[in-house]
Amino acid sequence: MCLLKPEVNNYSQEVISTDTNILGQELRNLKAGKSEHYYLDSYYFYLLHQDSKVKYYDFLKNGADKTYFDNLKICDLHLLAYQDATLKTDKSYADLKSAKYAASLVIDRILDFSISAKPVFIFKNYDQWAQVIMQALRERTNLEDEELAAKFNLLTDYFYEFSSNDSAITKENIHKVMKLGEYEEISNYLKEVRG
Repeated sequence: MCLLKPEVNNYSQEVISTDTNILGQELRNLKAGKSEHYYLDSYYFYLLHQDSKVKYYDFLKNGADKTYFDNLKICDLHLLAYQDATLKTDKSYADLKSAKYAASLVIDRILDFSISAKPVFIFKNYDQWAQVIMQALRERTNLEDEELAAKFNLLTDYFYEFSSNDSAITKENIHKVMKLGEYEEISNYLKEVRG
């Protein structure tokens, strides 16, 4: 989770910069011998580990230099930008500037073909993210519904979600999201087969 300042304009640095985002903070805490590394432990260890937690944390504490941390191309994005905040019941995430900004970061990263590494987005609460990303696309493109759905489906090639409430990034716990209309196609096919 990113610890963010109230201004949307500072969101990017707080998310992306290893000097300010929560993962960078946890890595520095680890290097300093502090035991505050909840997100590394809960979410990222299985993705980043080397042999065992003990060896991995030993490597981070003693062997890894600053370039190792700077070269980690991971960050956490949140629809609700403030750790202790709650969404008012009469509001949607799509109403929040910070949520739209986070969705725009996702869209821009996918559409930025100057970056060679293919991005991967693993969503918690994918349905909420999908609504905000769709809203951000709608506002940017002014496409009709069918074209908008097609554009959104291009983005989903990069989208995964957690299979369970456990947010550890493991092979068993993430899966590709369905494209818009894909479930209906499968459902219709099965109805036809049943005859």
